[in-house]
Amino acid sequence: MFTRDPKEEVAEFYKNECYLAQIAGEEVPHLHQGYWYPDTDVHDLKTAQYNYLQELVKNIPRPKGDVILDLGCGYGAAAIWLATHFACRVYAIDLLESHIAKAKTAIQKYGLQDKIELHLADILDTDFLPDTFAHVLAVESLYHIAQKEKVFAKVQKSLKKGGLFAIADYLLYAPCSWLSAKIAPLASGGSYIGYASEYSDLLQKCGFTIIGIEDVTEQTLLKTFLCSQSENHDHLRDYVRKNHGVVASFIIPRIFKACMAGPAKKHWGVSFIWARKD
Repeated sequence: MFTRDPKEEVAEFYKNECYLAQIAGEEVPHLHQGYWYPDTDVHDLKTAQYNYLQELVKNIPRPKGDVILDLGCGYGAAAIWLATHFACRVYAIDLLESHIAKAKTAIQKYGLQDKIELHLADILDTDFLPDTFAHVLAVESLYHIAQKEKVFAKVQKSLKKGGLFAIADYLLYAPCSWLSAKIAPLASGGSYIGYASEYSDLLQKCGFTIIGIEDVTEQTLLKTFLCSQSENHDHLRDYVRKNHGVVASFIIPRIFKACMAGPAKKHWGVSFIWARKD
């Protein structure tokens, strides 16, 4: 595994606009995978990304006025979706000034300043008051962080009793080959991908009850890759050509395609985890 500072890693990973955002064509880009239902068009990443959030929050009650923590908010797309669909308030944090600036612009455009509170912050350096949030979401953010137990402990303390911690993240699955364990960080852009069992053990150690763990790789990562490679959306090559040159545009997509052998064999992929504070 690589050892990188989370802020440096995230800044490097998002220094150019995510090619998924180019495919979806959203005004406020979602920086995460899509979730394909059987009737979702393979080219429709925009709808699939909404589906992804819908699936992640399906176990969360929706009383109005609750405050939800969005841990790693990106451009604010998930926070806007939560505030709109849950009629809740969102406390959103992110490591990068560029993300917070874009999120602020988007939130103002949607007139949600009274619903979403943005903060430039690192969860590792942030101490929330106990029993602050009804629920917490971490959408593809934890795999950039090595000190997961510290994060889980902070989240557990900040949650109200009965609150859910909903996680969407890249995970390794046992038995995972040595090669897949090395390739997964390169393909996903995160240095600190852990095993599903590690997440479960650490969450329980921090006082959570595991409600469910769902491997959604087939509906998410593999389908998102098919979307990016389809005739209508060959954006991966265009993205690489723009940011890394013509030669790389022919090489990197082929490497990325080879990397998908790991998820196809269930060595690594994307999972949803729901943990409750009792």
